[in-house]
Amino acid sequence: ASRPFRTFDEYGAVLSQILKQHDFEPERMIVGSVVPTLEEYWIQVGETLLGIEVRVIHPGKPDLLPLHIDHPEEAGVDRIVDTWAALQKFPAPLLVIDFGTATTF
Repeated sequence: ASRPFRTFDEYGAVLSQILKQHDFEPERMIVGSVVPTLEEYWIQVGETLLGIEVRVIHPGKPDLLPLHIDHPEEAGVDRIVDTWAALQKFPAPLLVIDFGTATTF
């Protein structure tokens, strides 16, 4: 669950620990959040603590990936970013399945 009461230092510490544990050094970062109050925290984490370029993706403005659907403004940023990332690794056509914390059946 999102915790908007944490500081960007706390988010940075958690992320830094995960990155170190997996020996991963990102070169850039994409933020696609459905919690607008956290967006600035993640920008600060990327730019200030990690020293990397941060790109923010907003609902209704999917400039990362052209959407050929009837209502692109209704596409969740998580789905846009997931699809973009999958296309960086695998050729189309492909199926992307995202089981996030809000998955319901």
